[in-house]
Amino acid sequence: VAVEAACKNCRWPYIKSAAPISDMLQLVTFLTFNVLFPSELPYAVTEKLQKIARIVVGSNCTVAVMQELQGQECALLRHLDALQPGAWNRAEGTAIFAKLPFGCAYSSGNKFLQAAELTLDSGHQVRVINAHWWPSEYAITLMQQSLLGHTDGACAARTDVPFHLRNRSKHGECYGFRTEHRRPADALALADAVDSIVVVAGDFNEPSHLDWSERYEAEGKNRWSGAPVPLKQAVAFPGSRLMESRGFSDAWRKVYPDEVRFPGDTMTPFYNQSKWLNIN
Repeated sequence: VAVEAACKNCRWPYIKSAAPISDMLQLVTFLTFNVLFPSELPYAVTEKLQKIARIVVGSNCTVAVMQELQGQECALLRHLDALQPGAWNRAEGTAIFAKLPFGCAYSSGNKFLQAAELTLDSGHQVRVINAHWWPSEYAITLMQQSLLGHTDGACAARTDVPFHLRNRSKHGECYGFRTEHRRPADALALADAVDSIVVVAGDFNEPSHLDWSERYEAEGKNRWSGAPVPLKQAVAFPGSRLMESRGFSDAWRKVYPDEVRFPGDTMTPFYNQSKWLNIN
C-alpha cells in the first residue's frame, strides 16, 4: 500500500500526508508530463495528442498531471476515452486527468497553477496540485553563462559558480514579479489549505538540491556534454529546499536515494553552438 510516482520530462512529484499513507488502502500512481505542445505544427495536433494518450495509457498511471496542453485538454480526454472507454475523468478547468472520482479545487485561469481533489475507495481525500513555475532567468542557463564568460566566447577558466547565481530563485526578486501564479509559495498555499494527502507535480523549471549535491559535485558526471568546464556544482536550489522544509518528500529520491547512480536529470542544459564547443 503506497503512493507511487512516475515522470515524463519533469521532476517527480512531491508528496506530503498528514496521516500514514498506508491508511489509504489503495495504490495510486502518478505521471507528470510537460508535452511541449507549442512546438508541434498545427496539422500534426491530432497525431501528437494520440501519441500523448498512448504514453498516458501505457504508463498504467492512475493520475496524469499535464503541462502545456494549450487548450487541448478536452481533445486529449477524447483520445484517452478512445483507448480506455469510460476510464478517464478530467477536473474541469485543469490539465489533471484521473481514473478516480475527483473535481477541480482551484484553477488560476492561466494553466500555471491548478488543484484537484481525488476521492479514494477508502474515502480518503488526495489533493493533486499541478504547478508550472516560471522558466525565465533559468538557473542552469545562468550558470552556463557564468562559466562561459561572455567575453570572446571562450570558456572561463574558473569552475566555481558565483554565489548569487547559485541562489537564484523562482520565488523572490528574479521570478516573483512575473505573475503571482508561478511561484512555489502559491503551490504550498494550496497544500496548506487541506489536511489530507497532498501531491505537488508539474514542471518546476528548476533542478533539485538533492540532485545537485556536494557528493554529486565530487563523484558525479558532467551534465554539460562536451563543455571544457564541468557543470556539476553543488547548488542549494531554493524551490526544492522550500518544499522539503514544509514536509514534502521528493518522490524520485525516495525511490532512488543515490544521486550519483540515479542523478534525476530531467532537464537538458542549453548548448552553445559556437566553434569552441562541437556538439554531435
